[in-house]
Amino acid sequence: MSIVPGIIRRAHAMAHRAGIVRDPFRRVGNRLDRLLAEDIPAMFDRSNVPGMSVAVRFDAGPLIERSFGVASIHSGDPLTPRTSFLVLSLSKAVTAMTALLLAQRGAFSLDTPVLSLAADYAIPPERLGGVDPSLITVRRILSHTSGLNRTRFDWRADPTPIPALDILHAADSSPEPLAITGHFGRGPVYSSGSFLLLQHAMERITARPFASLAEELVLRPLNMADSTFDPRAAPSVALAHHDAASQRQRLWPTCEASGGLISTPRDLTRFFVALLPTPRSPHPELSPASASLMTSPAAADPDRGSCSLGLFLHRRRSDTEFFHAAFKEGWWSWAEGLLRRRVAFAVCTNADSGKELVRKTSMLIRQTILDSALEIRPISAPNAHANSV
Repeated sequence: MSIVPGIIRRAHAMAHRAGIVRDPFRRVGNRLDRLLAEDIPAMFDRSNVPGMSVAVRFDAGPLIERSFGVASIHSGDPLTPRTSFLVLSLSKAVTAMTALLLAQRGAFSLDTPVLSLAADYAIPPERLGGVDPSLITVRRILSHTSGLNRTRFDWRADPTPIPALDILHAADSSPEPLAITGHFGRGPVYSSGSFLLLQHAMERITARPFASLAEELVLRPLNMADSTFDPRAAPSVALAHHDAASQRQRLWPTCEASGGLISTPRDLTRFFVALLPTPRSPHPELSPASASLMTSPAAADPDRGSCSLGLFLHRRRSDTEFFHAAFKEGWWSWAEGLLRRRVAFAVCTNADSGKELVRKTSMLIRQTILDSALEIRPISAPNAHANSV
């Protein structure tokens, strides 16, 4: 294997430190512009995907975005950067920030037992597997270490949100009720059901619908103008497809906190940039310590790497990648941030067939960013993230 690329990268880094390279954002931005104007459109044309949107955002530099294809094969409406997608499990990151901001306001602590906040709902002892319910905390839910199962929820055609307590009661009589699965204390086990329980707890203690709460605490402060948890408030949403020739029925997830976010790559990158260790936080209230909890390991998963609060983590070439994927029922999306390089990107598609296109597009964007020297801009100590709240 040639050592030349590594030598070139180190030379770029040294030049940037010495002030010889004065605008690394422009340099990598130009590379990404070419990628999104040439390689990725050609790749999209060869795919079997009706539409894709991409955005890359630097904490101090350009926003680069492109949209390809159509929002619906029936209408032929072209995708634009403001066309939103159902981003499913990426919702959990926004739910985590909502919970952290409530904790900052003193509504609860991260180590508060969730069932004490949701006192009008109880998991029967026979479904707890001998686990003390006081150990099912907010922190454990956000890091997928509560031991609670995934619990699948039905989709709905009616866009009207359903109260979380009603969904919990309905799940109790389903084949897969909310329960401890025996994995408690043995590392993260991905759980959508636990986020439903947390949603109900937050709704109960604030007397607010979750969609309204997330709007006030996260979406509005971050200027995520095309994002919502309420389908009735979404201005322009793409349609889900099987592939470029077959459109799906319009359906919405039942549980908002685990999978109901409607958003755009532009807005998702706003969210991810808010977690970067930057001197000028885009969120007026989120503390550096809380942001750090979403980009620092809370639990280790031997198969998927580390898990933070609401996101997954991976080490890539001396950087920390914090990310989440989203896929089901006609949607494939990916969003990530790179901590040292202080950049985020998101890719969204509206088809079951989008998996490979999302994977290849993300890989090309990531590789272009990792080949840059953006990580050389240090953060001064007073603005660095704290290790804990």
